[in-house]
Amino acid sequence: ALLRDHAEGRGSAGTLAYMAPEQVRGEPVDARADLWALGVVLFEMLAGRRPFVDDDRLLLRHAILDAGIPDVRALRRDVPAPLAELVASL
Repeated sequence: ALLRDHAEGRGSAGTLAYMAPEQVRGEPVDARADLWALGVVLFEMLAGRRPFVDDDRLLLRHAILDAGIPDVRALRRDVPAPLAELVASL
C-alpha cells in the first residue's frame, strides 16, 4: 500500500508482518512487494502462522530485514517440496 500525503510526500502503509523488506525500510515499492505478501499469506495458510512473528514491532522489523524465510516444511513436513520452494521463492 502506498500513501500520498501532501505534507510528507510518499510513504507506505500496511500490516508490518506482511511488508516486504524494502517497504519496511521505507524505500519505494512495486509489484515485488505484492509477491512478498503473497508468499507470507501462502506460508501462513500452509504452516498455520506467519513466517515472522513477534509482538515487539522492532524485533519483527529486524526479523523481516535480517532473518531468512523459514522453511515451511520445518513446521509442516507434509507440504510437498515444490510447494515449499514456491513459497520460499516469493
